[in-house]
Order: sequence, then C-alpha cells, then structure tokens
Amino acid sequence: MTPIQSNQNTLHLCANNRLAAALKQKALRAWQSNTFQNDDNPYQLVAPSLQAMTFNNWWQQWRDSIAFAGLDDLNYRRLLSDFEAEWCFEQALHAELKAREENPDEIQLLNPQQTAKQLYQAWNLSIEYLQEEWLDDSFLSPEVQLFKAVSDRYQQRLQQNQWLDSEQLMKASLAQMQNLVSEQPQAIQGLLPNIISLHGFDDFSPNMQRWLNIMQQAGVQIEQEQIAENNTAQNSQLYAAQDMQDEVQQAVLWAWQQIQNCKDSAQALKIGVIAPEMQQYKQLLQTTLDDFLTALGAQQPDLLGNANKLYNLSLGQPLHQVPLVENALLCLQLFLQPQKTCRFSDWSRWLISPYTQGDLIKRHQADMQLRRLGWSQISLPSLLNQCVDYLEDEERLLPLILPTGLLQALEKLVTFNLAAKLSQAQFIEACETTLQQIGWPGSRTLSSSEYQQQQALLNAINQFASFQGLAQEQNVSQWLSLLQRYISEQLHQPQTLGEPPIQVMGMLEAGGQEFDALWVLGLSDQAWPRAANPNPFIPMHLQREHKLPRADGQRELLYAQQIDRRLQACTQNLCLSYPRFSGEAELLPSPLLEEFNAGGFTARKYQSMAQQLFTQAVPDNTENQVADNQLLEWHADAQGPELEIGSKAPGGSGILGAQSKCPLMAFFDYRLGAKYGLQIIDETLQSTNQGQLLHRVLELLWQKLGNQSALLLLTAEELDELLEQKIEEAFAEVANTLNDSLLKLEKARIKTLCLQWLELEKTRPNFANVGTESKVEIELAGIKFSVVVDRIDSVDGQALILDYKTGKASIGDLLKTPLQAPQLAVYLHALEQLKEQSDGAKIKNLADEICGIGYGLLHSDDGVSFSALAEDEGVLPKARSVQIFNQMAEKENSAFYQVHWGDLLNSLKAEVLDLAAQIQQGQAQMQFARETDVQYAEAKLALRLPEVRQQIAQALSNASAESAGGQADV
Repeated sequence: MTPIQSNQNTLHLCANNRLAAALKQKALRAWQSNTFQNDDNPYQLVAPSLQAMTFNNWWQQWRDSIAFAGLDDLNYRRLLSDFEAEWCFEQALHAELKAREENPDEIQLLNPQQTAKQLYQAWNLSIEYLQEEWLDDSFLSPEVQLFKAVSDRYQQRLQQNQWLDSEQLMKASLAQMQNLVSEQPQAIQGLLPNIISLHGFDDFSPNMQRWLNIMQQAGVQIEQEQIAENNTAQNSQLYAAQDMQDEVQQAVLWAWQQIQNCKDSAQALKIGVIAPEMQQYKQLLQTTLDDFLTALGAQQPDLLGNANKLYNLSLGQPLHQVPLVENALLCLQLFLQPQKTCRFSDWSRWLISPYTQGDLIKRHQADMQLRRLGWSQISLPSLLNQCVDYLEDEERLLPLILPTGLLQALEKLVTFNLAAKLSQAQFIEACETTLQQIGWPGSRTLSSSEYQQQQALLNAINQFASFQGLAQEQNVSQWLSLLQRYISEQLHQPQTLGEPPIQVMGMLEAGGQEFDALWVLGLSDQAWPRAANPNPFIPMHLQREHKLPRADGQRELLYAQQIDRRLQACTQNLCLSYPRFSGEAELLPSPLLEEFNAGGFTARKYQSMAQQLFTQAVPDNTENQVADNQLLEWHADAQGPELEIGSKAPGGSGILGAQSKCPLMAFFDYRLGAKYGLQIIDETLQSTNQGQLLHRVLELLWQKLGNQSALLLLTAEELDELLEQKIEEAFAEVANTLNDSLLKLEKARIKTLCLQWLELEKTRPNFANVGTESKVEIELAGIKFSVVVDRIDSVDGQALILDYKTGKASIGDLLKTPLQAPQLAVYLHALEQLKEQSDGAKIKNLADEICGIGYGLLHSDDGVSFSALAEDEGVLPKARSVQIFNQMAEKENSAFYQVHWGDLLNSLKAEVLDLAAQIQQGQAQMQFARETDVQYAEAKLALRLPEVRQQIAQALSNASAESAGGQADV
C-alpha cells in the first residue's frame, strides 16, 4: 500500500471504523517521522488531520454541511433509528396478525419479534436493491403477502407522522445530491472532495455505487487500491489444530513469538488475529491471552479493568452483559415493581454484585442465608420481613443481615408505587429515581473501564428517552422489557490507550489493513465460506438476480475468495488454522485453503499459568532430586487438627456418613465447610424442601393419629380430609416463595405419596407411634452431635426406628464392613439419650432393646416400601426388603451365623464410636471403596481424583512389576 498523505482535498473512505483509525495512525507516524527528522520546518508541531471515515460518517457530515448552507430541502419531522423502525414494524405485524385472527389458515408465528427483524431487513433490502416495483401478483406467496401487508401498515404510519427511516433517508438524500450536482453545482462547490480514495472495500452496495456515480458526475476523482494477483505472503503456514482450545493456544504462542523476534519496540508491531466467526473465539482468546501474558509478566493482572494489555479486542459485547450495566438493570427489575416476586438468582446476583451499596461481606452473608431458606422466588416485602423475623430453626436463629444504608434504601423503595400506565418520560424518571435511591453503582470509586460502562448506560437511557412513537402509555413491565431490549442491542467497546501490538478482530474489520504478521483462525468448511442466509420474505430468484447479501452459496464463495486474496496481500507472515474437532464432531478444512501456498506448522507445548507455577514447584523427577527453582516443599499429610473435647461436630450425623465413605471428603465438606457454601437454588421447589415437607406432613399426621388403630378407624373420606389439612399446614411456610401452579403440583404429588404410604402402614402388625422428628444431642468420643430421629414406633413394647428416605437407600449398607450406614447406627445412641431425657412415658417406657431398624422409602417413581432389619418376624410386613436377623443367624453359610441380635447392635454402636473418634482426632486420609462414594462431594475438585487414579495405577503397576520380578528370581 502506498504511504498515506494528509491532504485536505482527499477523502479516504474506509470499509469500517477500525480501518479509518489505522489509516489515521499511519499518517500520524509518517508525519512525526518527517517532522522530527527534517530540520527545514522544526516549528510545525501540529499534525494535519487525515480525512478518513466510513460511508455513513461521511453522509452525516454531508447532511450537516448542506443544512448549514441552507440547501437541505428534505421535508420530514424525524429520522427514526433502526430500533424505532424495527419496533414500528413489530407493531404493524401485531396489527396485521390481529386482523387475520379469524382465518385459521394464515401463517402462525412462534416468534413475532424475530419475524419483525426479518421483515425490517426485507424492507431495507427491497428499497436499496429492488428499486422497481416487484410486489406484483406473480410473487405473492404467503410470506410475500405478509411482507406487503405489514410494510403497507408501516409506510402509512411513517407518512402520517412525517417520519423517515434510514433507508428512506438515504434514497431521498441520493436524489437530493443528484439534483444539486446537476442543477446547482456552484452551490456545493467546496463541499465535495477532489479525490476519494477507497480502502478495504471488497464490493459496493447499490447505494454506494449510486453515490460514486454521482461523485464522478461532479468531477470527483475516484481511486481504489488494487490487489496484486501475485502478491502473496512469503511465509505462509497451515495448522490443523486438535480443537478450538488447541488452535487458540498455538495462536497465542505464535503471537508472542512474533513479539520476541521483533528487534524494535513491540508497540511498533501490528499482529493480527482474526476469524470468520470471531464471536465463537472471543472469550477463549481473551482468557488465554490474559493467562499466558500475565504468567510471563508481560502484562499485569486485569483485576479492575485498568491493566495496560498487549492486545486489543475490537469486538464489543452487548451492553446488557457488562457487569455494571447488568447490576443497574437488576435494580430496575427488582425495585420498579417492589411487590412483584422475582427469581432467587436475580436477587443473589444483585446482592453479591460489587455495584450494590453496602458492606460486601454482609451482603454475601445475606446471600448465604437466603440460599438456606431455599426460596426460588422472593419479593422485596418478603425480603424485608426476613430481616426482622426470627426463625425457629436452630441454623437460622439470626435475622437476615443487610448493611444499614442498604436496608434503609430498601425500606424506602418498598413503598414506591407507580401508576398502572406510564408515559415514556414518566418511566425514564422512575428509572433514574430508583437507581439514585438504591445507591447505584455503589460507593466504591469506579475504574476507567467501569466509568465508561456507566456513561454508556446513561447515554443509552438518554437515547431511549429521545425516541418517539414507541408507545403513548404502557405499564412498567412493558417499558422495562423495551428498555432492556434496546440496551441489549447496543455494543460496548471500552477505549484503550495506544495501539497494542496484538489486534484481535473480525474478518471484515481486517479488510484493507496491513499486518506484520497475521493468524486466521477457524477456517473449517463449516465456517468459511459463510453459509448462505437469504431473507425469507423476498423471492429467492430475485435475491440471486440482484445479488443481495448472503443470498446464496455462490455469492458467499466469490465474496470469500475476494477476502482471501486481500489477506494474502496484507502481510508477509501468514498463518492459517482450523480445528479438526468440535466436541465429538469432526471438521474438514475450508476448500479455499487449497489456494494458499502454505507450508508446515510446528506446534509448541502450551503451558497455562497454573501449569507454569506447578512446574516451578514440583521436584525434578528425572534426576530424582529437588529442582533449583522449586517453590514448595511437598509432604504427604493426612492429619487434620483435632476437634476439642466437648465441641460440637459440624453437620450432625451427616459427617459420620461422609467419614465412613472418605475421611478426606468429610474433612473438606464438614470440617472446612464446603458443604455449607453456596447452595444451588432451582426455579422450582428445592429437593431439600421436598424432603422436609414430606417429613413435616407425616409428622403432623402421626401427631394427630398416635397409633395404627386410629388410622384404621378412618374412612377414606376422613383420611383424605385429614391429609389435605396437614398438607396445607406444612406448605404454609413456602406459600409465597413459589408460584401457585408449582405448589399445586407438589401438593398433589405429596398427597399421592402419603396415601400410598398410609396404605402400607395399615398392613403392618399393630404399632403405636411414640416419637416423630425427635431432636437430641449425644456425645460420642468426646464431641457432640445433633441428631434428629425421623420416627420411633412401639411394637409390643419394643422400639422400631425408621428413617424416611425419598431417594435410594438399602438396609444392606448397615451390615457391611466397614459400616456404610452410620446414620442408622447413630440412632441407637440417640434412642438411649432420648429415653434418659424424655419427660413423657411413650419413649421412656420402651424396652431397652429395639426390635428393628431401617428405612421407610417414599419415592414417586419407585413407590413406597420398607427396607429394614428386624430381630424376628411380626415387626414389619413380610417383604424381600425386610430382613429377619434371627433367620440369618441360624444359617451356617451366613456371615452372622450364631450371632446374637444384641451383639450386632453393640457392634454397630462401637463402629459409630470409632468413626467419631477418627473425626475428633482429625483423620483425613484420601481413601474410598468406590468413586461413586465421592461423586457428590461438595469439594470434589479438592479431592483431585485424576491424581488419585494416576497414583493407584502407578501403585498397581509397581506391584505387578515386583511380582513379575519375584517370579523371575525363583
């Protein structure tokens, strides 16, 4: 490319803003070089500006110029933005669909909003590419008929209000310019450039071609850069990557190598990383670049968005996804309608956001407390009630903790009531008031990046406030949805200082630029050439005939070939790549890669920051010595700190079950508190709440019934009425935390399950219920455990202990060695304590020995059953899942041959004591019988199962080698 000269009479028209900025930078560097190396004019210190801009930017400048000169005779009241025009199209579509409601054969639309986008696109394409009338009878398919009807409604509205959209304005402006050039050439003298130099254009739209023709008629010289056919990169390489991650890692390594090979300052380099589908690569590229460059010390960690980086991403992100803006939209969603219930996930994101006012630690504590409640829906009044109400549950004795200032702001907002219908101005005022009262964006000083985000949102709100014709009046939800939609369509690109050496951009933005080195990612046959994407409301033969964008595969092929030729000419160092796999799908290289004269590519080993730090920390195994750069000293340590005698074990009897499966899992989950981290809240009734509600219903039932005889005396109608009553009572606590439809379904499910269970209870030998959800604190190995025994029945004066389970459970785990069901065995200790401290005669008068222990299984899919161990028959109904211990003790091939029932119970109690002693002593070794025992560990990542598998495999290999060696010696 020839050097760019700064000439006030030359317009450098660029395909995109990125190219315009690059040309200005290039011209500035050329001026600086000439100025400070040439002593002829040492006082010329003001750089001349280069007229480099896009087609749309020039048109805006032109309209301002002729308006100032009094030559603008276009008669319209307002220019609609694309958002407004698309909204008008959507309103016209809804009106047309409503008019057709009586005809069932008309087109049925699943997504009117997306259809309106396609209709508006068809409208723009029709005006620019299909200037003649094409909507005649020969083309009136159902889709074209719909387009014609909706566009007629749209035009009528624009004519009534004297509005123009962007395409109508362009059409009118071109006609106006043609008239001025033809009839008043002297009036516009000086307003047009002498030369137009075109940069980065691979083809011209009809509007641009018409404009260029008018410019030529006015005597303007048109220059366009030519791509030499034989101008190809001297060094070109092709890499077939394993997948996207491997492809990105190699691209990052390659870019860093280009910087290392540069003898001059890296800031003078321009290394391009581009892709046809850059949105798919953007996040992975950003993460990999940050990780790799930070590990090398080439850039600082980007904690607050202020770090000076070695790369720049030209692709912005939707404004509503920017963290500070996301928090503002959450504030509006939660507090513009304070009585409305919102999802827990929205409240959680708002609470823990750094842009919510108040102490961050207290807000995180509040988030954890809300998670323990398990509410999937929360309103502002219910949240404030939780700040003052004390709950009976011992784990939630304190009210919800919120910072004082935030709590006061919420108390003011709860009384914020808006009218049922608001004007646009009233809605904008309500938004501004809400954000101000809630203290958005917090009290922390914003970084430069955050300040840009704040200004971008405020500008978007001001722009939205200026729109006309959106609606006269509508409710808050409708206005808020429209505002969120507008903000989601705005892209935010933070400004960066200087010009970093690594430039990440899309394929189109790279057009016309020059690079010292260029890597093109993602050149699979699925991505390049692009797939055709014709508009569904314009006949295909017209789209092909007039060469509409994305009309067919042939046009995309020619377009891709043109861009490929440009890429070959823009650098002497070119690397091309494609992923061979996307998940399990195998990909092929783009057929256009055959045109490149590409050599081989040698992949290098990539190490992330974590891998680099780990490499520095581990010993050198090849020499079996500690490496010189080792940072850590390694010890095998399976011993945690002891629990103080008299202290309380975390998690109740649950920690005993975890200790029996894997001591290290128990230590992480309970001793270190991983189990009490962030509980996941689904948009339905939580599984824990489902179990608790079922327990509560059965508790209330047996408190009322007392024994089997009372159950048998009830008629079906009486039992149904009693069950309905107890279900309503149990569900009262969660009544306002779920929508009515979900509650109705869950009540019906629990009722069906309870009826099935009670029918099973009727078949049991005579019994009386003596305890439900009995809470007791016991001491084992010097530490205290809080235990809740689900149910205790009296059968002939002896105790039968039952544990309700809504999932999978088997009594066989109680008889395994080591003990796999310590919770049931803990109940044996709990029963002794209950008998000692019980004030009533029901539990105290039970015999010392129990007659059975086991599970009551209530599962919606598998039905209801007992899985239990009884001393003898007559305790529970006969079933395969009910094992009779005395019968097992009589069989010679049984593991319990001639074992006494009392001895079994004592051994179970002893095993529980042993587990408690391990917990008290801090034993935390990594051992388990099966991987399934630890698959639901809250701290599963900390267990480092891949390393454990490798260690086990190495141990087995060593044992096998030793065994083989021993045999050889023999």
